[in-house]
Amino acid sequence: MTAGRPKRSEAELLQDRAKVQAQIFGANNSVFQFEQEDIYLPPPPAKKGTSLWKAWAMECFLECIRYGLNYSDACKKIGVTRKWWEENSNRHPEWAAEAKSIRSGEHVKDSSPDLSDVSFAEFCKLYFGVEFAEHQIKIQDSLADPMGRLVLVLGHPESGKSTLSSLWYPIYRMCKNPDIRIALVTKSGDKAQDLLNRIKRYLTDPNLYNDCERNLIKDFNGFKPQRADGFGWSRDQITIRQRESGERDPTIQALSVGKQIYGARLDLLILDDALTLENQQTDIRRARIDEWFTQEARSRAQRGQTLVNGTRVHPLDNYGQWKDSWADHKIFRYVKIPAMLDEHTDNERPSWPEYWNLDGVEEFDEATGTEVFRPGLRDIRSEIVARDPMRWKLVYQQEDVQQVESIFRQEMLDKAFELGGSRSIGQVMPDEILILGVDPATTGRAASVLLAYNPETEVRTVVDLYVGHRLGATGIRNKLLYQFWEEYNDHRVAFTVIETNFAPTILGDDTLKAHAEWAGTRLIDHRTTGQGKRRGNKWDNEFGIGSMASLFHSGLVAFPSATTEDRAKLAPLVDDMLVFPWSKVQDALIGFWVANGECQGHSVFQTDMNKVAARRNIPPIIQERMFLRNR
Repeated sequence: MTAGRPKRSEAELLQDRAKVQAQIFGANNSVFQFEQEDIYLPPPPAKKGTSLWKAWAMECFLECIRYGLNYSDACKKIGVTRKWWEENSNRHPEWAAEAKSIRSGEHVKDSSPDLSDVSFAEFCKLYFGVEFAEHQIKIQDSLADPMGRLVLVLGHPESGKSTLSSLWYPIYRMCKNPDIRIALVTKSGDKAQDLLNRIKRYLTDPNLYNDCERNLIKDFNGFKPQRADGFGWSRDQITIRQRESGERDPTIQALSVGKQIYGARLDLLILDDALTLENQQTDIRRARIDEWFTQEARSRAQRGQTLVNGTRVHPLDNYGQWKDSWADHKIFRYVKIPAMLDEHTDNERPSWPEYWNLDGVEEFDEATGTEVFRPGLRDIRSEIVARDPMRWKLVYQQEDVQQVESIFRQEMLDKAFELGGSRSIGQVMPDEILILGVDPATTGRAASVLLAYNPETEVRTVVDLYVGHRLGATGIRNKLLYQFWEEYNDHRVAFTVIETNFAPTILGDDTLKAHAEWAGTRLIDHRTTGQGKRRGNKWDNEFGIGSMASLFHSGLVAFPSATTEDRAKLAPLVDDMLVFPWSKVQDALIGFWVANGECQGHSVFQTDMNKVAARRNIPPIIQERMFLRNR
């Protein structure tokens, strides 16, 4: 009788493998970590040498082969030698045959499901177990339209647009046409890789389809090619094994906005939530994004389809610009997803009632075992409107707020540019008085605006301005004050008006006073909170910022525009004005306002504000906020 462990039968080994598959591989929905190119395998269930360990090793070996490793590398990955493969391939010929079949590609069937008559909604129902909501049907219809080769989808946060447009739609298009070339562009490289990782999971993890009608991986017999095919998957691109064309461009490449796109042509370009407050804050940044999108991205997809998907982030953002410029294009389709429909009516309701409630509800949270309050859309609206009314209309309702409710309209500013058409930045006329308005801030954005006031014509001309960030105490003095006093010393800055809400000690600086005396300028303290004095509350109905709109209507403000450089220099002021009163960024506008307060001829401000409001056609809700806010 031979001593040692009794030999296990093939049936017992198969039972162990089935147990390992069910308990380890089947339970782990993330067997492979796609953030790394290396393969991550689940830990063994027992010590090396045991029957369960052997079953685990055999299953891991097959998984490694499926992911393109050769026999030697697969053995090394699971911690055994090449001899282990040779010995077990002789002992278990069926297992060895399976491994050889995977390695050669014989296990992959040539046929795939025919999706020619399957709509995007039907595909998602079959493979992802989801029913499209009404607004998602609109997205599908726009994407399916043969003329819809330029599609813009703008929706509120948590409207389901990104999952549909940037995850399921590229998978659907890829399954219909394995030779497709897709570029997935997001706001950052990490976000792009995260989206691609989610796509990879849908292409490799069969456990995601446990509760679905069909299994995408089984129907297509896997998507990842063998490494020998030369199409290895990386962090930012994949090529599926079903590709038949000779194209070397990847099936899907993921990148951040502004980066170079691989290849000369694209069949599908997806721009998903690529615009942020950071890259949309200034006119220069918006111009850069537009240039990249037009020249680098969109130019590659002229014969394909472009899908821009996002949420409004700024009243002047590229989304709004593109929507207006594409409006008359035959291939353009636009889907707007507001959070609430028929707002402020008796028929007010969520646009996605299956997901959002109109009013908050108390629900039992199984995770904590307590009752929790789930806010509804009205709760969210109340919270946002209390701080920033523009934000609700812009972000949640997707409205063009600057065209609907801004006090300083584009046509008003165009009139100022026309009046200053012959002037350049820095140009001062002999009869003009120079007034410097300063909104200082040591940590955030700060600005100075230099006005030239003509007492005879009462015209205010913006001579120069400066906008800086995180200047500190020294930067405030050098950039916002001294720089102007010295540069315009020949004309002399007669008045320097400083908004001192958050920097009240600045006028107590003896060095500053001495420098001002040398420059011949009079220092004036201005606080933007008060009770309606000439130099007081910025929301005051007679003297506040909004009252300056009458100056533009009367042709009393001029913006230098002799050159394109002159217009570009004034961009920060123009941006502040177009989004007032809703934007919190007002530094350049406040600098302009406090300087204007020192202009002579105050009769401009003595008009009946009701008549001014009527002439400017300001909506009642804006009048109320202008005249009552912060009183």
